[in-house]
Amino acid sequence: LSECFIQGNKNELDFTCISCHNPHISVKITGKEVYNSACAKCHKPKDCAESIELRSEDNCVGCHMPANGSVDIPHVSVHDHKIQIPKKESELREMRQLIGLYAVNNPNPELKNQIRAYLEYWEKFDKNPFYLNKAKELLEKGSFNSLWLKYYYLIEDYKAAVSLELRDDELSSWELFMLGQCYAKKGIKSQALFYLQKAYTSDPTRISIGQRLLDYQVQLLKLKDAEDLYQKLNTEFPNDGTIQNLGAKISILNNDFNKAELQMKNALNLEPDLLDVWVTHLNFYAQKKDRQRFIYWLEKITEKRPKYLDPNQMNKVLSTMP
Repeated sequence: LSECFIQGNKNELDFTCISCHNPHISVKITGKEVYNSACAKCHKPKDCAESIELRSEDNCVGCHMPANGSVDIPHVSVHDHKIQIPKKESELREMRQLIGLYAVNNPNPELKNQIRAYLEYWEKFDKNPFYLNKAKELLEKGSFNSLWLKYYYLIEDYKAAVSLELRDDELSSWELFMLGQCYAKKGIKSQALFYLQKAYTSDPTRISIGQRLLDYQVQLLKLKDAEDLYQKLNTEFPNDGTIQNLGAKISILNNDFNKAELQMKNALNLEPDLLDVWVTHLNFYAQKKDRQRFIYWLEKITEKRPKYLDPNQMNKVLSTMP
């Protein structure tokens, strides 16, 4: 699309990638003079209408090929190869208009795939409400209850999510998981446990589903089921700090403090900055009435999240310690 490409290749292919790039030398160590000399083959310095003060030290690329972040590749920036005359910010604000997503490999994607794309783009890349609004607009054009589930899950409308007419046997493991999470948020414990268990049974290889099911079993004090699931998850994912931490919680509830201490140590080695691991240590030393270590974890948690713990409750716990 660049005029440099169009005008430079009118008669034959003269302007290509290697006009500017040596394929054997990284762009990170290629000096600006290499790119400037490529520009100078067609343009002369006097062609630039910008004042000397604003020419970015005569770095042609700096002005005409600005760098932008790559949405789907973290920590990567790419230069705009349209090679344009830079526009003023006021002009850019007028030009910017998000019109939607484009499927590069299918000019006519199915409606359900369009909806899924907008939902997942919002979830994974850009929290611009445009994408959710567009998904809702497309959802209203057909009957897509499982996609309505994802939409309601993402906007945290759990009441609407659990009100949908859904068939368990038609839901994927992740859809079952979302439904279970929605029931949990609504405080409907039996249904939450049912769907989380069904999600795990459907796909026991997804660690996040197993973690959530185990966490919920611990919360509901289903300790026998939790112990059985912990053994399975620990065998499958022995180096997961969250699973080790949940195992420690089970051991503490079972008053098996020696086992809990070992699991806590493993969890801390694997997830040294995870707040829930710190809280498990806090609860452990509260039960052991170890004042010194309890205060250590109390101060550590409060420093990281000042309002996470109730000071009055913490003082009550401290008052029971020698």
